Amino acid sequence: MNTLIISGNIVRDPEEKVFGDKKLVRFSVAVRQEFKTEGEYLTDYFECVAWDKKGEFVKKYFGKGSKVSVQGSYNSKKGGPENKTVYWTLKVEKVEPQGPLVAREDADGATNTAKDPFEEKEEKDPFED
Repeated sequence: MNTLIISGNIVRDPEEKVFGDKKLVRFSVAVRQEFKTEGEYLTDYFECVAWDKKGEFVKKYFGKGSKVSVQGSYNSKKGGPENKTVYWTLKVEKVEPQGPLVAREDADGATNTAKDPFEEKEEKDPFED
């Protein structure tokens, strides 16, 4: 399996799509390279997709400008003129805030709390009696 971890800023508010009983949330993360080219930093952009509960978490707690760290499996495809552009997609396995998690407001004006529903829980060994 391929795994990639990126840290950067969300470029635009996450967008949700519904496919039957499944929810997909898409968002882009900009990652600044550590070196300069011709006096300027270059930026890589990663399209991220989060399904169901992970997607709901992203939509609820993150927005444009949020600093995040994302881990997931990736794939690439070529496109654009003469297939010279490489597009990267990251299927989210884990997303974490980098810095304080700013609460976002629901449509009804209620403020969300910053509790991570995916926080790992200690599981009981299924082979123990």
